[in-house]
Parts: sequence; structure tokens; C-alpha cells
Amino acid sequence: DTKKPRIRGTNIYLPGESIPLNFSKPGIYLINFTAFYPDRNPPPILAEIFLWKWVDGKPIIDIKYVPARITLRVQYPVKITGMIETINWEEYQRLPRVLEYPGYKYVGIAAWEPSREYDVSKVFVSETTYAVYNLTVVNNSTGDIDLYTVVVSAPKVSLISSYNRTHVTIRFRGEYAYLPPEELGLSYNPTLRQRFKYTLEKLSEHSAKGIVWQAFNKNGQALLTLSYKELESLFGWNGTVLVLTAKWGGNDELYANRVQVPVKPFVITLWGIRDSPYWIRFVPQYMPDYRDLPYDVKIDVYISSRWYVDCARKIGTRFYEVTLNEEHNILANPAEVYAIPRDTINEILYYLPHRF
Repeated sequence: DTKKPRIRGTNIYLPGESIPLNFSKPGIYLINFTAFYPDRNPPPILAEIFLWKWVDGKPIIDIKYVPARITLRVQYPVKITGMIETINWEEYQRLPRVLEYPGYKYVGIAAWEPSREYDVSKVFVSETTYAVYNLTVVNNSTGDIDLYTVVVSAPKVSLISSYNRTHVTIRFRGEYAYLPPEELGLSYNPTLRQRFKYTLEKLSEHSAKGIVWQAFNKNGQALLTLSYKELESLFGWNGTVLVLTAKWGGNDELYANRVQVPVKPFVITLWGIRDSPYWIRFVPQYMPDYRDLPYDVKIDVYISSRWYVDCARKIGTRFYEVTLNEEHNILANPAEVYAIPRDTINEILYYLPHRF
């Protein structure tokens, strides 16, 4: 009697990512896949196989990516969770044999070929991925059948910057840019779980050249904290533009979105000051062109060994005023004034502090 298939559920993978399969029992295994939307020509699910042989005492290795429609002879239980980067001869001998390719061993299943850029214009459409597959693994020796639903997507990254008096904390956010069609009624985890790098890179001739900062994804998030002094030492009073993207495996940037992130210094431009009682009026402005900052700011003042927190009021659409009910010698002991913007999206600000 034919055994009832075991439904292994739906998982979303990034292009080139390994699809873990478990061969827990010896036997002859048949691996096959079918696309839900073949008319959209999605790239194939692939098997990585390789041949290791000795010629004149030297190892010769040949690696192939072939469509995942293969037959394996499994002699030893094995679970391969990722593509094998290093392997010794003894380990190689224990890997499953690929019967369609004499001498070749099975390394793993991949959601497309790593490092290869496919035409996905009909596959990734708006926020939908049509790269949806049934992957079937049958143990001919036992009759066991495992059914997997494989979805291939790509990361969509962004960042939120939060500020205090001296530092900015960058919260990277990641999500799947494309989800399977609702008509399929699939149940899956929508959290971007893969380990990949968020990178901020220098922009050079409209392409990213050189990573400035990076952080590793954990369930769709990562954090990076930078001081204003560090940002000023790197980018001075002119700022720069960086590119935010994602890197993983051999598919760096091939399918991830790319976001230009302005990194801008700002100051407060003084419009009036007196010391009895202490009063200042100012406008927060970008450097170096002195354009008004389009964000509201919170103002903290340190004066006479005392902090005044969130002590400014906004006058009209441009000006801020701070009035303190005490006298202060602004020449002998100027106050330290800190401007703290609200959170910004896909922009990084750094404050050049002032004493008045």
C-alpha cells in the first residue's frame, strides 16, 4: 500500500539558499519538483552535485547545479542543512550518490543557483512571488513520501534612525519583498528569518563601493549605534550618501532592494540671545547649505551644572525659543545646547553641538 505523504509545510527561501532535506534511512530516493506557475518561467529548484577524483595523485573537483529531478542512493543517514563549503575525503565517501550522474555525490538542494542573476520580471511582480514549487522526496525502499512547498522571495530592507544627545541608533528592518499569491491559501512564517547582512556602503558612480557599516539580521531586525563624533570625523560638515542593501551567500544584491540613505549633519543657527534671564532663539538647519530641518526637534540645555530637558517651544514654523528663569553669564560660561530630532526613515542625521 502507498503510504500517506508527510506534509512538511511551506517555507520561504532567498535566491541561492539551501533547502534542508533529511535522509534518515538508507534507500533509493527520488527527488522531484514542479512549479505552481510554469507559464511564468520561474528558475528551477537545483541540486548541487560534485565529483571528487584523483588524477596522478592530485584531486580534481567538478561542481554542477542540475535540476532537482534526481535519484539518490543513500547508504548512511544524512541531514544536509546547508551547502558544504569544506569536506574531507572520508565525508565525501559517505554522501549520497547521484545515479543519473555516475561518480557524482549529492551536496544539497538550492532555491536557484547561487551567484546567478535570472530574469525574474514575470516571477517577482509587485509584491507577489510566483516562484512557488512542490518539492517531493520519495524513499523507494520504504515508501515514505515527504512533500515540501518552497517559495522563493527576496529581502526588502529599510532603516529607522533614533536620536539622543550624542548618538544615533539605527534600527534596520527587513521583510520579504514578495509573498506567494493569496489564492494558494498557504500557511507560512512571514518573518524574515534568514541570516544575512544589512550593509551601508559608499556610493560611487551610482553603485555601492565599499562597506562602511554592517549588521546581521535576526528575525527581520538589527541594531547599530553610532556617535555624532564618529560621523563627523568620517563625513565632516558636508555629509554623504550611503546605499543600504542586503548581502547573503553568493547572491549579494542581485535581488535585494537598494535604498539611498542621506547622512546629513545639522546645526542650530542662532537668531537671538540674552543672559538676564537666559533666552535664545534659533532655527535647526542642515549643513552645509543651511536649509531648514523639516523635522521637529527636542531641545535639552545644560547650564550651571543643571539639565533642562525638552525646554524649547516652537514659534511659528521655523523658530525655537528657550527661556530660563535665571541669569547666566553667556560669555564666561556658555550653555551646552543639544537638539534631538524625532525618528527619521532612511536618513541618518548627526548633530554638531553648540555652546551659547
